[in-house]
Amino acid sequence: MSRLSSGPNWRGLWALLRRGLLRYLRSLPEMAGGTASMGLLFLLVFSVALPEGTAFQPGVDALQFLVPGLIAWGMFSSAFENVGFPLLFDRMEGMIQDVMMAPLSPLERLAGYVLPGICCGLITGAIMLALFSVFIDIPLDAPWRSAGFALVGCVLFALIGSLTGLWAEKWDQFALVENFLVLPLGLLSGTFFTLDSLPDGGQLAILGNPVFHIIDGFRSGFTGTLESTGFLSPLLALLPSLFLLYFTWRLFARGYRVTT
Repeated sequence: MSRLSSGPNWRGLWALLRRGLLRYLRSLPEMAGGTASMGLLFLLVFSVALPEGTAFQPGVDALQFLVPGLIAWGMFSSAFENVGFPLLFDRMEGMIQDVMMAPLSPLERLAGYVLPGICCGLITGAIMLALFSVFIDIPLDAPWRSAGFALVGCVLFALIGSLTGLWAEKWDQFALVENFLVLPLGLLSGTFFTLDSLPDGGQLAILGNPVFHIIDGFRSGFTGTLESTGFLSPLLALLPSLFLLYFTWRLFARGYRVTT
């Protein structure tokens, strides 16, 4: 249903944003706490397994290198879950019909699901950064760069979550995407390794992965070292998000799978 008013429906958009944020905040200890605990377990394993003084980059020890990657993984998984889960739940319970019949444009409906997920991802990242900084001396070279890539990454994974929430018809399908797409993208895109540690074929493959450029750009804001080409990273990070934004907007405009 098209919106009748000519301007943006800020009140309706705020209602959806508020609902998504309140849902996240009510389960904050479980959602953000669980992700942060998993990150701390990864750090504990690496701190025991790696010899003291191991450096992945010049002047940056192993744990300082790993922390930004783990924070990025926590942000992106949170952004995905906090869009895909509510959207699939609303579809399965029939609540999506209320959203579709509200005086909102397709872009506003999409934003009403995606924006809370982006905010939840950034909040999770901030909590993980604060927690990790208690145990590790984390460098901070260019915070504006980390903030920019964090936002781009959360947008990308929130849009992946919206597509998953529309496509999935049951929770098993949602878990399939989360376990076999989102988790590998988050953890196997430069979180635990440098570009130089890969063979030539692996380097070419990883340079075509936009998530690697997002994680690399986010980490460079901490360490000051950007592994990929400077102008290439923002471009490869932004293009998939723009494509998914247009594609998902068209699905909302068509009313694609608004019911299960």
